[in-house]
Amino acid sequence: MGPRAALQSALGGAYRFDRELSVGAIGGAGTWVATDLAIGRPVVLKILSRDDSAAVSPDRFLTSLDPIRNLQHPNLVALLAAGRVETQLYYVTTYVHAEPLREVLARSGKLPTSDVVSMLRDVGRALAHMHSRGVCHGDITPGTLFQNGVSTLVADAGIFRVLGKSTSPVYAAPDDEPIDHRADLYSLGVVAYELLTGTPPFVGRSPVQLASSHALEPPAPVTARRPATPPALAAVVMRLLEKRREDRVQSAEELLAAINEVRITPAERASGPQTITPVQPRLPARWSGETPAEADRKIRRRVMVISAILAVLIAGALLVTCPRLGN
Repeated sequence: MGPRAALQSALGGAYRFDRELSVGAIGGAGTWVATDLAIGRPVVLKILSRDDSAAVSPDRFLTSLDPIRNLQHPNLVALLAAGRVETQLYYVTTYVHAEPLREVLARSGKLPTSDVVSMLRDVGRALAHMHSRGVCHGDITPGTLFQNGVSTLVADAGIFRVLGKSTSPVYAAPDDEPIDHRADLYSLGVVAYELLTGTPPFVGRSPVQLASSHALEPPAPVTARRPATPPALAAVVMRLLEKRREDRVQSAEELLAAINEVRITPAERASGPQTITPVQPRLPARWSGETPAEADRKIRRRVMVISAILAVLIAGALLVTCPRLGN
């Protein structure tokens, strides 16, 4: 019996598996819409791959999810349950009629400025709730944010951090350890930048090159890519993208206060997305209070650390996926 079949057999008394949303690449991973038979409502059941399941002990996995299970907010997809069947870990969330932002972007290319303001406000509220309870999301991307036509919902809060995984290099903050809640704010800034301009600040590069760009290269200003962006909104997004976390928006509450100052005119609300204007990257700006040499040394050290971490992760992946000689 395969891992997916074993899970269905073991959980058949609690859940009815209705349809599969996605199939994992390896190890029986997958995402299902199921019915919680005790209450008769749909839920989402996510099966972790064997590799992800082996990366954390079952006891630690379940204990680490306790604070996440206690999160209750209108803009959060709630975690309902979690467990283990044989070697596979799984968790269950509420089912929402919503579309991933990734699919919205694929269809529309970019969003009206009023929609971006609403997204920042909704996700900011969710992050404020999470962060106040000691939970960092760890994977804010268009794949974990969903739109239901009324609001934006945040899914999979804290799961990546429990599994010891890092967010996609496209959205990852250039922060030194220990990573804190301001990394979530940076990732949210990357998402907002993408929604406004059609692409993230840095694309089409290797993981090491992306890490270097996030640490060293200033992104093109939002207003250079989309000139009609309200200045207050552009300023908020660029502050979220500050490379030093001390220079960034410091909290979700601060983000919400800044968003409340953004005014969208009726013409901007009606005009929808505008044409992107390509620009050349600016020269790196120096961090305040530091000499150019000091700033260069600091960011180069950061790139070296990020590159070393990525090299270790890539080497580990090769050990897992490459067959051993003689077997």
